[in-house]
Amino acid sequence: MLVARRAEMLLGDVILSHTGNNKARHILCATGNNLDALVNLIVFNAKVTYLSFPISAPREMQNDGDDSFIQVINEAHRLATQEMIVHRKRSFISPLAIDELPIVFKFKNSADGAAQVDFDCRTDRWSLDDLWGPGAAILPCLTGVLNFPMQQIDNAESSIRTDVGWRDRRLVLQSDSLAIVCPKPPREDRITRGVNEEIQTAVPLGIMCNIWQKPEWDTGNFVGTIFPPAGSMGGGQTQAVVQKVATLNDLIRAEP
Repeated sequence: MLVARRAEMLLGDVILSHTGNNKARHILCATGNNLDALVNLIVFNAKVTYLSFPISAPREMQNDGDDSFIQVINEAHRLATQEMIVHRKRSFISPLAIDELPIVFKFKNSADGAAQVDFDCRTDRWSLDDLWGPGAAILPCLTGVLNFPMQQIDNAESSIRTDVGWRDRRLVLQSDSLAIVCPKPPREDRITRGVNEEIQTAVPLGIMCNIWQKPEWDTGNFVGTIFPPAGSMGGGQTQAVVQKVATLNDLIRAEP
């Protein structure tokens, strides 16, 4: 299945390269994405905004009993849902529409000698209903518990982890802009590796990167220091295409 998914994306790019139509697009939009994103792409030829944000840090905080970061990410997606309904020329794509790493996490945390990994899409992955709103995804999560042989997950783990970075890069490359939510986790002065790589992919291509950082999580303006505004004498390429916005609403409403 993993090999087929890779081939599907590459085949789409090959077909696109032979169309001779410079207006044709090959957009990756997973079944866990918002339905309005797909409708807006097909019917209204919408521009694509990629939702970029830390994923591991919110999960780690939730495991420690703090779901505040999870709630921020969910709020950004729900605002994106509303924006796509009001403005049909917008389409937001989220990496959480494809969320297979929790299968690997469950495999790693399984008891010694376990024969299989029991995975429930409704409870073991990031909730699509919490993300987009109830019933807003293109297709709902599978119902029931899926049983994966331990050896099968062990064999697939490296491919799954490789696909995450490869696919996220693909999602950036197809986008007209990035909406970046809290690249700095609370209590840490760093831009998470995944978000930083996505910014570094977007900048050379001139893809606009809008950033919102929750003020309470960055009282020293670390993000503003890493990505300062262009001065009176201008700035480099990063300063030209990376800008910090004041509110989460401003982030979602910023047009590509």
